Amino acid sequence: MNVLQLVAASLAPLFPVTVGVEWTYDLQSLSFKGTLVQRIEQSAPSGIGHELRISSKATLGGQVVYGEERILVSDTTIHKITGPMGAYMPSLCVFSSSGTRSWSWDGSVGEASAARAEVRRLSDARLTLPVGRYDAIVSEIGLQIGNIVTTSRYWLSRGVGWVRIEHDMPGGTLTAELLKFKPG
Repeated sequence: MNVLQLVAASLAPLFPVTVGVEWTYDLQSLSFKGTLVQRIEQSAPSGIGHELRISSKATLGGQVVYGEERILVSDTTIHKITGPMGAYMPSLCVFSSSGTRSWSWDGSVGEASAARAEVRRLSDARLTLPVGRYDAIVSEIGLQIGNIVTTSRYWLSRGVGWVRIEHDMPGGTLTAELLKFKPG
């Protein structure tokens, strides 16, 4: 990267906040393949950034599953407010571009009153995907809700959003890789 590319990358927003931005992912696990389409439906400025409402449509084995999540995006962090399991109380910081390399979280998720997460920022990576080449910042989240433990890794490309996601769950790993990105 030359100096101009480095400056441009540092000025790109951490995560898109424009209504209409859409990501299409290839979903794969040991037992199925499918697609996931996510779209920013609402973006509202808040005191520290933008609160986004993101719709999801997963097509798995001929079945369609709809969902929604809310995240809070600032210049340096991304927090989960709600997800498929319900609301995170307080919100869970899943990414930080500040100097912090690891942090922990205690709270509740949906009906589960005792949840704990360990989050750490991993090394940066360069990914080559069918849709292009991306420089990404990687974070890993170990989340325990009751007896269920999951580990998720998120590859974030500034200005694009998540370009790869992995969820290690009981029963195997689910991987989502970006197939198409549509700016708003």
